[in-house]
Amino acid sequence: MKIDLLNMDEFIKRNKCPEIKNSVLFNFGNRPTEDGLLSIELFGQMGSDDRKKIFGYINLKKRYLHPLAYKILISMNRKLAQCINGTKYFSINAKGDIVEDPENGQTGLSFLYDNWENIKWKSSDSFTRNDKITVLTKEPKDEIFIDKFLVIPPFIRDFQPTEGNDRVDAVDAINDMYSKIIRYCQSSDDFSFSFLSYTNDALVQDLLVQVYDYCTSQLAKKTGLIHRSLLGKSIDYATRSVISCPQVNSPTWKKTQVRFGETGVPLSQVIVLFFPFMVYELQAWFEKKIDDIKDDAKAHNVSVEHFMDNFDEEHIKKLMNTYIKNHEARFDRVSFKDDNGTVRYLSLYKNDLKRDFTLTDLLFIVASEVVKTKHVYVTRYPIANFQNIYPSRIKILSTQKTCIMTLGNEYFEDYPLILEDYPQKAKTGAHDYFVDTVRINSFYLEAMNGDFDGDTVSLRGVFSQEANAEAEEIINSKNYLLNVSGGTTRTVKNEAIQAIYSMTY
Repeated sequence: MKIDLLNMDEFIKRNKCPEIKNSVLFNFGNRPTEDGLLSIELFGQMGSDDRKKIFGYINLKKRYLHPLAYKILISMNRKLAQCINGTKYFSINAKGDIVEDPENGQTGLSFLYDNWENIKWKSSDSFTRNDKITVLTKEPKDEIFIDKFLVIPPFIRDFQPTEGNDRVDAVDAINDMYSKIIRYCQSSDDFSFSFLSYTNDALVQDLLVQVYDYCTSQLAKKTGLIHRSLLGKSIDYATRSVISCPQVNSPTWKKTQVRFGETGVPLSQVIVLFFPFMVYELQAWFEKKIDDIKDDAKAHNVSVEHFMDNFDEEHIKKLMNTYIKNHEARFDRVSFKDDNGTVRYLSLYKNDLKRDFTLTDLLFIVASEVVKTKHVYVTRYPIANFQNIYPSRIKILSTQKTCIMTLGNEYFEDYPLILEDYPQKAKTGAHDYFVDTVRINSFYLEAMNGDFDGDTVSLRGVFSQEANAEAEEIINSKNYLLNVSGGTTRTVKNEAIQAIYSMTY
């Protein structure tokens, strides 16, 4: 990526940026000054689009180093800091080197600006140093030395007035830096002594660098705007989870908890990944079961003609969010109100379950229907090759222990095991009963450069029929098994060695 220094004059002219002349932020009554950093007249009313996009500028009244150019210079020759702040004197020798010259030398930013073309920068074997020299020699002199400085739009640094506007609760730290720059620049003409002028220039230069560092800190690194908002790994209907090893205590490979081509996804994450589908299928499921519910209510002399009013979209979303966020509530019975407003509980599959019908039962049954033809894309960061992102079928994980269950005409091999005393025990240790990590088949670890020591993956649900058909096609393709050289990437190493050792121990 190539970055050029901004031509301040051209940007200001093209965007008609207003000049900020007042270092004072507020007048009496906490109204922003008309020509200040938070001016309503210059930038528009609070919350308006203008306040989000209008840049201002500060007239520096003399030439200062662009903050990036300053950082480059100091990194190449630390003594130049003493030239910029006027504490030592320098001259340019015949070779174009900047050397100390206490008797005949000059100092200050004006010295650097006037002699810029005479300075020769020595290259070396260091690519970094040579790149820095390229910036200093190729960029125009009047872009390296600036006499105007941009001010970011107020929306990013705005103040927060109280309800009665009797005081201001918070003002962004960058406004204080801008204010100081304005004050120091306006007072620069008042100094008749050189050393005071050099000190003032050094303060302004340091503030310009501080503003630069502040802005880049908001953009760069993990917590910066670019990573968080543009390169972020969190999107709607997606999850991020630690990966763990599936259970391997099955008598045959067909009974393995997570088979090849599958990813074990906790029920709570399935709900997040396919949230819109879950809302629709839950309403459809209640509609399908309404006759059974009414028959049971009639046997108890209860009227439930308006049963579906209990399970509108908003109520269903609350049920799902309760399961996701509250482990203790996962064994709760599913409640509703009859036509008289009395709270009742769903009583379904009583003969099959031999216990009460819980929220876990409801969501597992519906989720099983939702994911029958669905897939997820598993992503392991950092992405080193194309197999760090791969599609997978879904195996719903619920409780740590499962059982075979038949509910009416539906058969489940890994149904949540919920015993009578679980709801009471869950009040003190609900986390112990549920699987809350993504379980990956060991064959995928080598290709994604992962292991089970705390590595994480991101999951994204596949919605459309076409995309799910494509995902299934990829799973059955050779690319799913081979790398670009034709070698097998779906292998097991440590797991096989450990298994053999355990069998012969």
